[in-house]
Amino acid sequence: DLDETGVDVAIPGWTSLADDFKCSETGYITDIPFWGSFANDCLPPGGPASLTFQITLYSDIPATPDSHSMPGDPVWGPHIFEPCTYSVRRMADGPEGWYDPTTGDYIATNHFKAFQYNICIDQDMAYLQKEGTIYWLEIKPVVGIGDLEPEYKFGWKTTKLDLSWNDDAVYRTASGGWSDIIYPDQHSFHPESLNLAFVITGEGIPDP
Repeated sequence: DLDETGVDVAIPGWTSLADDFKCSETGYITDIPFWGSFANDCLPPGGPASLTFQITLYSDIPATPDSHSMPGDPVWGPHIFEPCTYSVRRMADGPEGWYDPTTGDYIATNHFKAFQYNICIDQDMAYLQKEGTIYWLEIKPVVGIGDLEPEYKFGWKTTKLDLSWNDDAVYRTASGGWSDIIYPDQHSFHPESLNLAFVITGEGIPDP
């Protein structure tokens, strides 16, 4: 969502975000585009292509009358993607919100610059997803061991409301569990389910 209703959900160094998807065709996942921005447009010293990401796929724990759905067991990863193992391109500018679900802090107009990241996955490590199966994609920017929390803050962008699917996105709590995310009280979409912007692309199973 690159309109004014778009929000970037903060990923502090101690947590991560995840959202679910349903596989529409059996095949290998070879590319994961997702969208993000930086709080106050404060970029890393090396630019937006200098980040390191940890990507993990999980099985699905379906929702129950007492609980939202959430990631289950890891089925692929965690895998580390350093600079030059993904591509970045600048998107159209526009005022966007910033939301930290771990604190509840929300700023309606916080930044203007948006970026599309494409995680490129080699065939020898590509995951074979199965049609009809629900998976969870987890993304976490990685800070080097022993490093302090960086001055810049990265956020994963929300998808358009009409493209939302299934249950809310989630963030990992300090205890290691998962908490769901809805639009904050001050947002015009509250209390709608909040979903994150990403695409899963890949290749079908090759002929023998």
